[in-house]
Amino acid sequence: MSDAIVSVGGGSVLDCGKFIGARIVKPNKSTAQLKGLFKVLKRLPPNIAIPTTAGTGSETTVAAVINDPENKQKYAATDFMLVPQHAVLMPELTTTLPPHITATTAIDALTHAIEALLSINCMTFARQKALDACVLIFEHLPEVLKNGQNKEARESLLLASHYAGQAFTRTSVGYVHAISHQLSATYGTPHGLANAVLLMPVLRWYGKRIHKTLAQIARACQLTSMDYPLEKQAEDLLTHIERLLEQANIQSQLPEIRAQDIKHLIQAALNEAHPDYPVPVFMSELDCRAVLNTVIPIEVLEQTV
Repeated sequence: MSDAIVSVGGGSVLDCGKFIGARIVKPNKSTAQLKGLFKVLKRLPPNIAIPTTAGTGSETTVAAVINDPENKQKYAATDFMLVPQHAVLMPELTTTLPPHITATTAIDALTHAIEALLSINCMTFARQKALDACVLIFEHLPEVLKNGQNKEARESLLLASHYAGQAFTRTSVGYVHAISHQLSATYGTPHGLANAVLLMPVLRWYGKRIHKTLAQIARACQLTSMDYPLEKQAEDLLTHIERLLEQANIQSQLPEIRAQDIKHLIQAALNEAHPDYPVPVFMSELDCRAVLNTVIPIEVLEQTV
């Protein structure tokens, strides 16, 4: 029996620490058998989680995600016992992150915050933490991209990731994650990059149905005018996200997607999301295909016609 677990790394490392703890208290259960809700239900050895990226918020969440390369699946174990007992946020450990990884992990945290706010399960605590995360990311990510050694700004991004983790662990996520998980499982696309590429297409797909929430974010982050109509406030947020993605040199397409995989990707994404993800509006297969089409290179799309 281990006395404690110390996890130092990105989200995958922190999740590995959670699974190690789960296997310690559930030695007769395989990792695959821990998939789903509340399969642990035993107190783990103390887990000290020390993130080296400001993105997943895994140091404060109930979930541990694992990739199954043999079956090309990405799945999660979700249990209150998986939350690390201690989180240590040290900006010094993030100052050597390259700008691209800094950007994609920060957009991962932004995605967590936005999907938490869009969740029908979003209550007061989660709403405030998610809004705080958005404020910190919009304010400090541009500075970190210019000066990666700025420890104060790096600390703010770590806090943003932590706050977003506190939010979405109470609300769950949505279609950005449902689709991106399939890309990571099938092609090994980095999770933060997949989220960053898919965020705008999914938000654009929701359209006016989420304008109220987007406008709330825009006002909280001082990205719009209180005098503007709701639709303009929402559009101001979307425009700001687009500019941030451009500033961070985030690509708009995912060339690894193959035409023969699209049907499977759609079905797997919707199977993950339905019925568990508390999204504001349900997505059909045609809707999911339309979202994917926006991130697929034209030569791949032509193969599906």
